[in-house]
Amino acid sequence: MVYNTKGYHLIAELYNCQKNILYSTEDLLDICERACKIADMEVIKSYGHKFKIDENKYGSSIFIILQESHLSLHTWPEKKYAALDIYICGEKNKNKPDKALEYIIQEIDFEWVHVSELERGIFDGENYIHKIFGWEERNYNKGGRYHENTYHHTKSR
Repeated sequence: MVYNTKGYHLIAELYNCQKNILYSTEDLLDICERACKIADMEVIKSYGHKFKIDENKYGSSIFIILQESHLSLHTWPEKKYAALDIYICGEKNKNKPDKALEYIIQEIDFEWVHVSELERGIFDGENYIHKIFGWEERNYNKGGRYHENTYHHTKSR
């Protein structure tokens, strides 16, 4: 069997996150696992790790190995910041990261997100390259509603 190297990668920066959720490695792992299930991505193995910040507070790193590739989430609760990557292999899977991202966005209370979308593993006849085909910034009000200052630039895949 010959595999296609093309993949799709979403990179998201979430800012002004609700601190409490960012301290809970267990809750974040559960959210990420549910996002994978909703997006129909097959989880091979998942792991969450706590990083001690001070006496009773921890940041988290979540890593999920997927049949299709991986999802990772890293938090800095003291900065109200989380970094999310979702990478998926295969042309037929290109919409799966969007579904996972939307679920995670719903579950983590935050005010602002910047998302970059890349197409990776493109063979140009000589080298493997990637293309940035879209980016989006979203501002949210309380309750997860878009603020009027939403910016986006997306090229078709």
